[in-house]
Amino acid sequence: MAASDEDLWLQKLLAVTLNNRGAIERGVTAKRRSFPHASRAELLERVHTDYMQDRR
Repeated sequence: MAASDEDLWLQKLLAVTLNNRGAIERGVTAKRRSFPHASRAELLERVHTDYMQDRR
């Protein structure tokens, strides 16, 4: 995934978390423990997926 993918997922997460970058970074850090070789864009996507599942 490219930097544009990272920007895309970051923008989606900022909208979902009401610009709460701290929550996003905590989520990325937690996902990094489970997926140490994943790119930042992949981690952001996983965090976004989790947030969307939690909102159901």
